[in-house]
Amino acid sequence: MKITTRASGHCTILELDGRLIMGSDTMELHHAVREAARNNPQKIILNLAKVTYADSCGVGELISSYSHIKGLGGNLVLTDLPGRVKNLLVIAKLAPVFEICDSEQAAIADSQENMLLCGMFG
Repeated sequence: MKITTRASGHCTILELDGRLIMGSDTMELHHAVREAARNNPQKIILNLAKVTYADSCGVGELISSYSHIKGLGGNLVLTDLPGRVKNLLVIAKLAPVFEICDSEQAAIADSQENMLLCGMFG
């Protein structure tokens, strides 16, 4: 898993590339989210467009990351979900837990305008 971190306005964006599976990939995400939270916990966007596969441990790490950021008073937003990840969240009835936007641009605009509605599940 490769994770690229960048900033846009009040958001920290983590772009994931590869497989989100048990082991070093989930640990990498774990550490990247916590590092981003130390720098700017206000809004962290996980762009999942390049995630090629996710297992239940990967989804578990998304939940752990969400809980960590919420505990700090921040927001974790998932964007550009591949079909497999969407399906895992829907089947596990976890989609309503997350803020999910159709695109990274929508999540950033939502942060900047605080009025734009994202394409959320619900």
